[in-house]
Amino acid sequence: MKNKRQNLILICLILIQSLYGWGHSGHRIINKEAISLLSSPLKNFFHKNKYFISENSIKPDLWKKDLINHPGESHGHYIDVDYYDFFPFDNIPRNFKDLTKKHGSRNIEKWGTAPWRIDDYFNQLVFFFKNNKWEDAKIIASCLGQYISDIHVPLHKNKNYNGQLTNNNGIHKRWETDLLDYFLLDNINVRGNSLYYFDNPIDQAFLIIIDSFSYVDSILLSDTKARLNLNENEILKIQNWNQSMIESDYIKELYNRNRFLVKSQIEKSVISVASFWEKAWIIAGKPIPPKK
Repeated sequence: MKNKRQNLILICLILIQSLYGWGHSGHRIINKEAISLLSSPLKNFFHKNKYFISENSIKPDLWKKDLINHPGESHGHYIDVDYYDFFPFDNIPRNFKDLTKKHGSRNIEKWGTAPWRIDDYFNQLVFFFKNNKWEDAKIIASCLGQYISDIHVPLHKNKNYNGQLTNNNGIHKRWETDLLDYFLLDNINVRGNSLYYFDNPIDQAFLIIIDSFSYVDSILLSDTKARLNLNENEILKIQNWNQSMIESDYIKELYNRNRFLVKSQIEKSVISVASFWEKAWIIAGKPIPPKK
């Protein structure tokens, strides 16, 4: 009975942590904007399938709710690197077998496996490109976009993911979804930016994660300052993810302190998604996409 209760608590913690990424609207926009940055023949094919690739970016979020068919989905969306190691996290094994041997399956399922989920989907995308399985490639590319986008969210990178350890409860959803949905959806413009190239998807994922992690403290501090003049009911409302904070003084203040960072992280997400797509296509041998 005790073990069942512990397992239930673990599942609840994982679901709370990974409930949001950039929000459904954010993921759709990131994939859509990423298509515009492609500089290869892949661009025309993805552009013709823009709606599909944009809409299916949210599939992994839907899988998280299906614990029967996708029981291990949630931990692929985040990694609490400060459970694994201290900054700059050089002692986290990049090889998954070595990671499991060092930390154990139970711990890594709690602490997150995002870099290896990205590696898995990246390799699937290479396989489908190489074998001209373009319908499969579309869905894998769509989902890969979400996993890559999620690691650009600073609060997907640390044990204090919802501010629960520093009296910042509720900051997770307010920062990554509320600010984006209300203020920034019409302000994302990454045209003119070039893609980057990398050797190893896991190593590149860790570079993104380390960069994202560096913003956690400033986000928590901005939340603390935005709460200074709130009453107890308003603070409780922040913690209730079903309650809207739109037009509140809290959200306005949080926005003023974070608008450049949110915009920057979204735009980095777009560039990274496009870069991973194009790198997979190059490794696959630059196959010519179909015209439809």
